[in-house]
Amino acid sequence: MADSALSSADNLQKLADTGTTWITRVPATVTEAQNALEQVRPEAMGPLREGYRSHVRASTYGGVAPRGVFIYAEHRRPQAQRTVDKHWRQQSEAEAKAFQHLCRTAFACEAEAQQALATFVHGLQTTALHASLIRPTPRDNKRGRPEQGAQPDQVVSYMAGALASSIATHEALVAQQSGFILATHELDDRT
Repeated sequence: MADSALSSADNLQKLADTGTTWITRVPATVTEAQNALEQVRPEAMGPLREGYRSHVRASTYGGVAPRGVFIYAEHRRPQAQRTVDKHWRQQSEAEAKAFQHLCRTAFACEAEAQQALATFVHGLQTTALHASLIRPTPRDNKRGRPEQGAQPDQVVSYMAGALASSIATHEALVAQQSGFILATHELDDRT
């Protein structure tokens, strides 16, 4: 048995060279673990015992072939829900505020507004662009009402739209936070 410090690629390789059998919890900060947790769904996992589900998956992390056991613990769900909700709310509010700022920005042309919108959408984490519209708006450089029939000095583009949160993405994140991964070098399926 070992703590999560064992999970570095170098340490796993050294341990594999000794022939020692080991088991450790994989930190959620390991990129491969994050990617694996994103793919595993609790409803697709086999029952382990009451309140727990598991799924076994082979890996090649650290140049060795450990077996990962994904464990979903139902009792961890309320804490995971609170943690995800707090982060989700903060991130959603920040994204909504940034979108409002973007909607108040005047762009020189529609292409510039489209590029800014595409860049903004690419950075979204908790929300998605539900609907968007870019509208050209005439603008005069002089104050006051323009004379009847006068052409505007320039035409700028503004955007409008709505952001929405994905409940499925939120629930998947809660499920990920409710589980953990154990890794072992013991590849005997009977253990």
